[in-house]
Amino acid sequence: MRNFYIGLDLGHSEIKLSVLEESPNGDLTIYNTSTKNNFFYKSEIIETEQLISVLENLFSNILETFSLRKIETINLTLNLPNFQTHFQKGHTIFENNVTKFDMEKAIKTAKNFLLLSNQEVVLIEPLRFIIDGTQEVRDPIGFSGKRLDADVFFISCHSSILNKIREIFKKLGIDVKQILPTLYSSAKFFLSKKDKEIGSLVFEVGDSVSSLGVYYEGKLIYFKVFDWGSKYLFEDLALYLKVDIEELEEIKKEILIGNLSNLSKKKVKNTKIINFLQKNLKEYFDKLHLKETIKDLKKQYKLPGGLTVFGIFLASNNLGNFLKNYFEMQIKYPKDEFNIFDSFNDLMKFSASAGSALLLRSEAHEETLWDKIKNIFSYFSK
Repeated sequence: MRNFYIGLDLGHSEIKLSVLEESPNGDLTIYNTSTKNNFFYKSEIIETEQLISVLENLFSNILETFSLRKIETINLTLNLPNFQTHFQKGHTIFENNVTKFDMEKAIKTAKNFLLLSNQEVVLIEPLRFIIDGTQEVRDPIGFSGKRLDADVFFISCHSSILNKIREIFKKLGIDVKQILPTLYSSAKFFLSKKDKEIGSLVFEVGDSVSSLGVYYEGKLIYFKVFDWGSKYLFEDLALYLKVDIEELEEIKKEILIGNLSNLSKKKVKNTKIINFLQKNLKEYFDKLHLKETIKDLKKQYKLPGGLTVFGIFLASNNLGNFLKNYFEMQIKYPKDEFNIFDSFNDLMKFSASAGSALLLRSEAHEETLWDKIKNIFSYFSK
């Protein structure tokens, strides 16, 4: 039996959709498609009916392509300027050995302590557990003691925005299982387990919103969004080059796929664009205090895994060198950790939607495994 897992990246300029197909023996293949999005910008749904129509066409094509009767569940990923982060502690008292239920109870206690108003938690990342106040462990299941404490990292968002988004998919008859930040979803595909373990930075530049994250000991431990993206940089570039919207779109396309050599055919000098991008990026980064932020994070976590970047930075090695000098750390580019994308450009474009589909698959497998364990215990308790 084949299983299908669908992830959708609700971008501010483009909607990307990935279908992850799992064969009976566990092999994965991926199908990706995209369409322009002029109906959702930052936290605002501009034209609800038009957005529904666009999504309906996307899903209809998927149903036809894979001969599916219905799409019931998807994971959704997006980047919003009003994501907020929280650190909180929780605890629980247990008997004998720690169970999964005890872990969940400690995490739930931490979540309840947040006392959020008009906010909804979209991501829960348990960072560490402590047994009886002395023994720190990552996975406490099976440990003996009496008290379990948990340090948990949360990401939340305004409930009203999330409810509006869910309502759109409800009209399409689709349940949204999770709504996740794009950086988190993308990192599932292009950041290795080793880099997540030793300490790494990820910087994602989106169309209108960008985000910075730190992975350490396998977990996302820091996340920050910036109300700025490549859209503003390209608007500046259009004025600088004195080109119209259509010409700018062509130039933008070549820059984002790192194909600056084609620009010479359009009578635009590569060096002119690179120099402009470097100058303006520095100005924007200075305004966002990015250099100071990353310097502080390096002091705290060392970050030997370097800084993984994607988006506008792939235009040329010159930009990579600029970033290396500006942030004073190793610059890395994404890699397809699952070897299922046809090209590097597909990885860059669809990593968030594919990552959210992968997370949906992981959750389905975890639920299946947990159901099997519960059935075994119920059998022996009879």
